Amino acid sequence: NWYRAALWCPPARPPHTVVLPPVEILWGEDDVALGAAMARESVPLCRDARLTFLPGVGHWVQHEGAAEVNARLLEVLA
Repeated sequence: NWYRAALWCPPARPPHTVVLPPVEILWGEDDVALGAAMARESVPLCRDARLTFLPGVGHWVQHEGAAEVNARLLEVLA
């Protein structure tokens, strides 16, 4: 319902600022809902970002690429 409501009442856009904490972006190469360009455009909005495309993974990276996602999370949180 959130997605439907967003079409009728779009949320206010925050001011353009740089995200300061380190950011780990894990993106499925086979995502048909969100294009790879969106991930690439997110990197410059962060002070410290690492973008990784997961081959053979679609939109639900935490389910479709669980082993790789868990490994990356453990690495980042260590």
